[in-house]
Amino acid sequence: MFNPIKITDLDLNEVKNYLRVDHEDDDLLINTMLIASKSYIQSYLNKKFSDYVEIPDEFTIACLSLISHWYERREIQSEKSASA
Repeated sequence: MFNPIKITDLDLNEVKNYLRVDHEDDDLLINTMLIASKSYIQSYLNKKFSDYVEIPDEFTIACLSLISHWYERREIQSEKSASA
């Protein structure tokens, strides 16, 4: 039986597997993105993962999707447009 990985159990190896990265050159960057994505999700929800009785599986894919987006684009995203 398949047991999905909870966001709290995500680690560098799981993320690298998801990203299909097989080298160590970006380990520090990916790990930083992993930490940042977990923090981002908790800030967005205004709730810590520890506040949940059961953490929804959707949080894991949200975390992986954020990391993938950040890793592939390597740019800062903002909801506000910059004006000169």
